[in-house]
Amino acid sequence: MSRIELVKALFQQALELPADIDKTAWIRGQTNGDAGLFEEVQSLVEAHVAMQTAAPAAPPPAAAIPAGLFGPYRAVELLGRGGTSAVYRAERADGQFQQTVALKVLAGYLSGPDFLRRFETERQLLASLSHPRITHLLDGGISSTGDPYLVMEYVEGERLDWYCDEHKLSLERRLRLFLQICDAVDYAHRNLIVHRDLKPNNILVTAEGEAKLLDFGTAALLAAGYDITLTRTRMMTPRYASPERLRGERATPTNDVFSLGVLLYELLTGAWPFGNPDSMLRELQRAMGDAAPISLSLAATAEAAASRMLTLDRLRRALKGDLAAIAMKALEHDEGRRYASVRELAADVERYLDGRPVNARAQTSSYRVRKFLRRRWLPVTVALVFVLGISVAAILTAVQAKAARVEAAKAEKVAGFLKDMLSSAAGRNGVTVLQMLEEAEPRIAQDWKDDPLTEAGLRLNLGASYVTLGKADRANFELGRALDLYQAHGDYRGAAITRYIMGQEAEMEGHLRNTAALYRQGLDSLQHLGKAAPVLWDFRLKHLLGVSLEALSSRRWPEAEALMRSALAEGRAEPAISKFDMASTEAGLAGVLAEEGRAEDAERMLQRAAALSADPSTQTVLLTVRMEMAGRQEDFASARDFARQRFDLVAGMGSVWRAEAECEWARFRAETGETAEAERQIHEALPMLRRHWGDGSDSFWHAVRAAAQVAIRAGHFEEAERYARESIQIVDMAQRDAVDTWRAESLELLGEALLGEKKYVEAMRLLQRAQSMYGQLGPAWTKSAARVESRIRTAPKS
Repeated sequence: MSRIELVKALFQQALELPADIDKTAWIRGQTNGDAGLFEEVQSLVEAHVAMQTAAPAAPPPAAAIPAGLFGPYRAVELLGRGGTSAVYRAERADGQFQQTVALKVLAGYLSGPDFLRRFETERQLLASLSHPRITHLLDGGISSTGDPYLVMEYVEGERLDWYCDEHKLSLERRLRLFLQICDAVDYAHRNLIVHRDLKPNNILVTAEGEAKLLDFGTAALLAAGYDITLTRTRMMTPRYASPERLRGERATPTNDVFSLGVLLYELLTGAWPFGNPDSMLRELQRAMGDAAPISLSLAATAEAAASRMLTLDRLRRALKGDLAAIAMKALEHDEGRRYASVRELAADVERYLDGRPVNARAQTSSYRVRKFLRRRWLPVTVALVFVLGISVAAILTAVQAKAARVEAAKAEKVAGFLKDMLSSAAGRNGVTVLQMLEEAEPRIAQDWKDDPLTEAGLRLNLGASYVTLGKADRANFELGRALDLYQAHGDYRGAAITRYIMGQEAEMEGHLRNTAALYRQGLDSLQHLGKAAPVLWDFRLKHLLGVSLEALSSRRWPEAEALMRSALAEGRAEPAISKFDMASTEAGLAGVLAEEGRAEDAERMLQRAAALSADPSTQTVLLTVRMEMAGRQEDFASARDFARQRFDLVAGMGSVWRAEAECEWARFRAETGETAEAERQIHEALPMLRRHWGDGSDSFWHAVRAAAQVAIRAGHFEEAERYARESIQIVDMAQRDAVDTWRAESLELLGEALLGEKKYVEAMRLLQRAQSMYGQLGPAWTKSAARVESRIRTAPKS
């Protein structure tokens, strides 16, 4: 970092210090005896304080309208002003005909001979652009006073972000507008022009809802060998500029891809991807590659949700998965990992809107299957989704029927319903699975109103199909209707199965408390059946409820243990329970015992699970438990070895699992002194996980926790602080208990990061909270509590 950059960074950090911190002492500590550096930073801070306390300045005088003519046009009204130009509404003044235009007058310092010569050449090329989403360049030249100017089509409209919020556009409509912008930029790129200053106030939306891209007047040419002056001039808005543009590098199409990524992020969340857009420190960090975008769902606010006609919870859910992956890929710091073109970015947005797999996501088998069910395919695809549901519904109907004749009649009616549903779409090209399900919904209530249990079965499977399609709201509506029908008619088995599927949906959405409540209610439903309760469903619900309770808090560990032991007892007496299911529950119980500090009991359970199943997924769970146990005991060498074995085991399962295992391995490599290797692994693996999970999900917590830990061991405390704060946000969004293992670890990491930054007051407060929390978590966390207590005792306080 150059000296001026260092001064800027220290000045910005000083302004962000809490009010109770002595800024002078802090600056002296940061400048390490460099008197000149201390005086520069201190004088800036003092000047800032003086400005804040000074009397308000008088309002600036009204902007002057430039006199004289710009070709045949005269400026009438100032529309806007930037660092390099001013834009006026202008009218034709030669009496030939009436015409209103936008007049852009470039700043006088751009009027050197080299600029003027090249300006004329570039103006001719820009005038050749002809696209319905780009305001047309009409004329240009040099005024009698030597000012370069451009005359452009005048557009009546609102700037993009204001229009979207004022009209409360849905996410889908915002994405459709974004695609219009992408189309215009892609056209310019195909004509060898980079815009370089894409931002909301350079994009207007007309009353008809059509986007118009303005201000190609400071674009850069991409023609081979063409080195125009503008490519070396920092004509840009830093808030939307790519890191390489902030560093002053030459313009490329991927610069515009990054700017479009910022636009997309803001359209979806209402926030800037990197925190405070006014922070000079953040601009420096972005230029140096030290600023990662905040997860979309974490950036969303209640105000943003209201302007998108959604609740905050629904907005956050919508900003997970594919949308997060698309935005994060567009915002990659490394140009090589970004979308290679605007066309690729737009194509992924189109895939999202069509329900197809997006290229930004890791193409795992489960992801491709889920997306395949959304795609526009032949009606036979619809059959694959719904036939299974209808078939199960027919089975449920048969169970309810008391006579073979009634059973046959109902089965025939269900088959007819399925046939009608599929034949109604025959020959309709482009029909989607979702459309098919939506058309089936009203018929269920109409055709089965006299047969509520069959209606419940159909709604249950319709809801399960919506779960598969990722349509949480519709899934919960149909499942809720099915549950009401089952309960009203005393069908406890159907109610239990419905709650099981609802619990799966809640778990996918990260709502742990709702998940546990639904699994518990499912078990309650089965209890009404007594000995007639299906053993397999009872086993699975007990196992899943135990896992959910173990994740929620230490207070629920004893109940989680009891549930899993009960499930295992049932499994030993029931041949229908597979060895894989038994091994999974044994491994889950081992995890609970480890959390309770019963290491020997946990190890015995792990050995039993290993003997039951050699399946890689079971072995992965076993190694995970062993790794965490060793880590809590501060046996970092063993934890590193378990993590390495786990990495080797999952390396062939897919890039996402490999990246997740790589982060955990890096965490313990850093603890054993292999810091450089750990940093490399984190920087390679974390972007992939952010693209895949990129949503603040609890799955991402482990990776962010590992990144913070590695950054602390590497001495990169500001980076560690960002990761630690993100991990706390994830814990809050997951609604974990106030006393929680994840929360304690995140607080400890944030405290350590702040100690490294010499922010002692806040660091001590956080470490004390972490130490208290560890103390409440039981014997397994005794060493953690002692470690933090020692850190508090020995760390400097000021």
